[in-house]
Amino acid sequence: MGMMLALSVCSLAACSDDQDAAPLRRDSDAVELAYNADAATRVSVRYDGAWEARAECPDPTGEPGEAWFSVSPASGVGNGRDYQYVTVTAQRNPGGKRTGYLYLKSAGGEVAVTVTQSDGRFSVEDPVISGSLRTGSESAASLDIVYDKAFGGERVLVEASLAGAGSDGLRIEETFETEIEREGSGTISVPITGTPSSLGDLVCRVRFSLDGEVKFEGEVQGSVNSSNELFRMGFDLFVWGGNYPDNRKGPGPNGSATAGKDFVGTEPSEPDVITAGSDGTNDVFKTMSEEYRINRGVEKWDGQRVYEHPGYVKLGVTNNGGWIMTPELEQLSAVPETVVVSVDFLRFDNEEGTYLVSAEGAGTVLNGKVDAAVLPTQSSAADRKWKTLSFTVQDATNKTRIKICAESLDGAGYRINIDNIVVMGSDETEVTEKLPAPDAGSIAYTPGDTSIAVAWEGVKGASSYEISLAARSNPDFRKTVETAEAGYEFTGLVPGRYLFTVKALCAGNAEFDSDETSKNVGTLGFADEKLAAPAGLSVGGATATGATVSWSAVSGAYGYRVSAVPAAGGEAAETALVRETSYTFGKLQAGTEYTVSVVAQAAAEAGEYDSDAAVAQLVTTDPQPLIAPSVRIFAKTHGLAVLEWELSSEALAQQPVTTSDTYDFRVKNAAGEVIRSVEAYKSFNFAKYRYYRLVWGGLAPSTTYTLEMRRRSTADAERYLDSEWAAVQVTTDADPAADHADCLLYADFERMPTGGQPLYGAYGFSYGATEDFSDPDRVDYTAPGDKNSIYCQAVKAERSYFDAYLPAWDLDDWTKNSSNMGMAAGYMKFGGGSKPAWLTLPAFPGLTGPTELELELDACSYYEPSSGGDMMSPSNSDADAPFYVEILGGGTIAGVSGETSGQAVISGDGLTAELRNVTAATMRGEGRTDSYRYTNHRIRISGATAATRIRIYTALENDKAQHRMWLDNLKVRRAQ
Repeated sequence: MGMMLALSVCSLAACSDDQDAAPLRRDSDAVELAYNADAATRVSVRYDGAWEARAECPDPTGEPGEAWFSVSPASGVGNGRDYQYVTVTAQRNPGGKRTGYLYLKSAGGEVAVTVTQSDGRFSVEDPVISGSLRTGSESAASLDIVYDKAFGGERVLVEASLAGAGSDGLRIEETFETEIEREGSGTISVPITGTPSSLGDLVCRVRFSLDGEVKFEGEVQGSVNSSNELFRMGFDLFVWGGNYPDNRKGPGPNGSATAGKDFVGTEPSEPDVITAGSDGTNDVFKTMSEEYRINRGVEKWDGQRVYEHPGYVKLGVTNNGGWIMTPELEQLSAVPETVVVSVDFLRFDNEEGTYLVSAEGAGTVLNGKVDAAVLPTQSSAADRKWKTLSFTVQDATNKTRIKICAESLDGAGYRINIDNIVVMGSDETEVTEKLPAPDAGSIAYTPGDTSIAVAWEGVKGASSYEISLAARSNPDFRKTVETAEAGYEFTGLVPGRYLFTVKALCAGNAEFDSDETSKNVGTLGFADEKLAAPAGLSVGGATATGATVSWSAVSGAYGYRVSAVPAAGGEAAETALVRETSYTFGKLQAGTEYTVSVVAQAAAEAGEYDSDAAVAQLVTTDPQPLIAPSVRIFAKTHGLAVLEWELSSEALAQQPVTTSDTYDFRVKNAAGEVIRSVEAYKSFNFAKYRYYRLVWGGLAPSTTYTLEMRRRSTADAERYLDSEWAAVQVTTDADPAADHADCLLYADFERMPTGGQPLYGAYGFSYGATEDFSDPDRVDYTAPGDKNSIYCQAVKAERSYFDAYLPAWDLDDWTKNSSNMGMAAGYMKFGGGSKPAWLTLPAFPGLTGPTELELELDACSYYEPSSGGDMMSPSNSDADAPFYVEILGGGTIAGVSGETSGQAVISGDGLTAELRNVTAATMRGEGRTDSYRYTNHRIRISGATAATRIRIYTALENDKAQHRMWLDNLKVRRAQ
């Protein structure tokens, strides 16, 4: 029983008739009912006197509606001590969740109890094939349709038929009629009967109607398997990346960024740092290392544009498809057989690109097209569900590799996730008669100088093969071996012509051994006849610079002469002699048609036994622009803006980030005119300063700008053009100068347009050969050429520089009284070059007598991130060192206040204060990872006069060590 709550008159839904009466008590302010008819609950009432209960149910517009629940009893009289109960009973809810109110009225007022009823809408799921289907075993499967919240009495009609390679021996009722008997949830099951006789896909063509309305019409996929699981890959060793199926962030070893080629897969990761659709690594096969692939268990796999996610992989990027291929199915024998491959698929939202499942090396996939008809897309995260599809592979052998590949590698809409690749083989059969002889037409050989490699089509039921090689010119030479494989290489041969024989063996039953099959073969240069032309020549994966061509092996071929000649005529643009049965052209011109030819050669040099040419047409694509970075404003003030950009996994697949990454940057005014620009900027050290950020300083307050950037094509200029310009608009903050009108000195260094911004880890520019600094838009913006730090140039001892950026200081006075200071966008830097550094503030001639002053400043210790880019693990030896404020020419330090004032030390004579800043370790404890912050300091000075000078320093003596710090927001005012 819940706690009894008393409500005052002010909280009641209606005014009390008796202001002195005790309130009515009940155990709950809200109750919820199930969707079904007669769903009920009780509300307790305790009251001393008469009470009444009534139901009120507003319609969707809020107006009073027909009550959908009843109350019993509708009234009562209580003694104030014992509980009484009101039963709330609902009608069947035919629609969405609904809300009504139970009002309990007494002399003490009226209170409301919210009554809700769950969603009661009737729904049915698409049909599925459930249960077990295995060759040689009676079917335990059915066509199932799950329904939820039926009213009872619905008429069901299911019209079905079976097709596909696995349908032999199976039956389903062509017309199945029934009625849902009662209210609630359940499953409509149509049995699939019989005993399947063959492996393969099972297609059930279904038309499902409910009360005469067609709810589903289409094909439902299933498969007939066996107990012989040959291969399984669940990608369980893949752990990094966002969780796209569940729309959750996932772990990563590189913060929110993808892991690059230097990661080997054993590094610790942080949880929940990579967004749902973002990859954990760069391309598994084209970028990551062999050590990484070994640690992930895919060292024998191959692919392109494949990316790690927790427990699955993603194929493809925004504008390009991908592919992945298993190792050879070594669990199979050399005998061709039918196997079934099942794969779990999940598309990216709203993408419908077709994928093709094929068998490479041996075999043919019968139903390998994965298009929108069999794998519809979803529109939102709520609808993301894995779907298992099965594929029948005929004539698979131990040389078969299963490939899943986008129909186009150069188009959008092909991002897809895959998991659980499973291969099921046929059940083993017992040999009861003589084995057939190996097919002579299937025997193929590859000659070497002193070797002959022979392969043939395996014989079903064979335990091994007895093979021999006899020299046709030497009857005394004959080599005989037994092998379990349908292939063997004879080595150490004398060059010449030989007779090869093979027969299939049945272990333990020699009477079932096959007859022999023979073929004339020879070493390199000893061909007997003209080679056959390569068959199956195909062209795929066209790019701006080439494409991949492949063909079937030719028996007796030493290698293959491949060439591409412009279709318009002329010399071959690219030729090669290869030993493999594929070649990737990479030196062709974009947007050009070529005639590709492949000739099988009998020897290393062209000769009379070479084959005729197999030819095909190849058309290279036009160059495509790199995918532009996505840009945003990371930080801004009244005088600067920090641009941050991100490269998608698709962009990184086109061109990974390297030490030569190059960009163009520019700034436009509100009229769209370019007022600043820098081209070919590549002064980055992303290993150490890992954030993609750049600062523009010297901006005008309360002004709108557009910051733009584009990525240069540096890795493959023939294939990719520079990206389009990416742009983001920013309006700077208002000028705070009016807030500091009482200051004798105010300097925020926001007028400085160049240099990097260290607190944000933002790169910046040099002012180059600039001589006139009066206009920030006319500065000679250039790349600094320094990749080892966030760039900051020394204060330039020129009048134009001081007039623009340090107007409160006199140039001659600065030269005498300040040393080793730098300045960049929005801050001053102390130190550099292992020298001491100090800044002397101007005198205050307006002070007519001893005056109390307050010096206020923001400071941050100088930090350089670790070599791995961790900003909160400084690598420099002078990190967290103190700094000092000194009074010269009269006056003393009366006190220090601020965040770290407890660590301040004032000298005995009151002339110097040692101060410390918040440390990086403290910032890490605050949750900071990608930026530093200042520490505010306030120093009270007594007895200051016009002769007083304030000096801020990190060191005064040259001890050959670094003494660096960042300073900002310098203010001197009369103390209050």
